[in-house]
Amino acid sequence: MELNRDTKKSFVNEETFMNSLPRGYRVLAIRTKVEGFVPVAFDWAGKQENILAVPPHLARIFF
Repeated sequence: MELNRDTKKSFVNEETFMNSLPRGYRVLAIRTKVEGFVPVAFDWAGKQENILAVPPHLARIFF
């Protein structure tokens, strides 16, 4: 999903954003590199535009 500066304005803070996701979901940021997409830690305060919302049953793959 896309989470840019304008999209963030729709949420009061990180907590309201996380509460908008289904229960148990976790979020990763996605960095694009020459070799493909690389998941990294999500940082609400950082400049993150591409993120991955991971459902609980797939969390063990990424976390």
